[in-house]
Amino acid sequence: MIGNNVCINENTRIGAKLLVDIGPDSLIGDEVSIHDFDGHPVDGVDEPKPVIIGQHVWIGERVTILKGVTVGCNVIIGAGSVVTDDLPDNGIYAGNPARLIKKFNYWEF
Repeated sequence: MIGNNVCINENTRIGAKLLVDIGPDSLIGDEVSIHDFDGHPVDGVDEPKPVIIGQHVWIGERVTILKGVTVGCNVIIGAGSVVTDDLPDNGIYAGNPARLIKKFNYWEF
């Protein structure tokens, strides 16, 4: 599901076997990859797990978000990051794997 007022830029790939939910007022940069499955079996299993992206999230260019991740509301994810675990509300995250850089209250378009 994609909420209202969401901007998804060029060459972004979203793959959903189960659920990818993108909250309203979110920005998704170029070449982002979001999948709720591995794309191939691992140890004979390819179990999809939902990806939930909260409201008012800015996902930078070339970010990868893996299955089973929940991204909180009011989050910024730096370019090139790989999101392997849940990201709580109100933070800037970056790196591989993505980690908290700074907590904050709000960002504007």
